[in-house]
Parts: sequence; C-alpha cells; structure tokens
Amino acid sequence: MKKTLNKLFLSLTILSFIFMAVLDFFPSLGISPKAAVIGVVVFVILTAVTEYRPYTTATPKKRFRQSLLITHAILAVLILLTLAGGQSQSGISLSNPLLWVLYFFSVFASYIRYKKQPTEA
Repeated sequence: MKKTLNKLFLSLTILSFIFMAVLDFFPSLGISPKAAVIGVVVFVILTAVTEYRPYTTATPKKRFRQSLLITHAILAVLILLTLAGGQSQSGISLSNPLLWVLYFFSVFASYIRYKKQPTEA
C-alpha cells in the first residue's frame, strides 16, 4: 500500500511541476500559481513520508538511465511549451545559455557518477 501511495504522490508531484511550468509559459490562463506551488510542496512532503525502499535493486546502469530520462523529460517539456507558443515569465527559455549549461552539466555529472560505480558481476 505504501509503495502504491508513493508512486501516486510522485506522479502528482511531477504533474504539479509541469503545471507550474505551463503557468509560467502561459500566465494568461488566469490560474493562480500559488495552487501549483502548494501542490508541489504538499506532494513532495507526501512522497517523502511514503517513501518505500525495503532494499534497492537499481543497478548503476538503471540509475544512469533514470537520470537521463528525467533530464531529457524536463527539456522536452520546455521545448513543447515553447513550440506551443508560450513565453516564460521567469526567463527559462531555450535561448538561455544557463539552461544549456545546467543541462550538459547534469548529463555529464550523471555519466561521471555512472562510470565511478563498480562494474556489475
């Protein structure tokens, strides 16, 4: 039960983050960003409370793939919101060099972390 709740709250946290990005790119929707921020905070807390890890079976390769998936998913959301005609109110855009520095740093750090792990037998 705790594992199911954790997955639910993690999914709702991700959806809340996406909702915050949509509100940033399309402020004319007329929805208060406070609702998204409150949602993120509440769901992050609930995800942490219901964390389920009796043992970890994630291999270094699996963790590396998950890290790349999350990084690319965030970039994909930004690309989709830009293509949909939105413009970020907080300066997050594909033309922002800081975004690309953070993106490549994240990919590089994930790769370095993966390479430092002991090889699987």
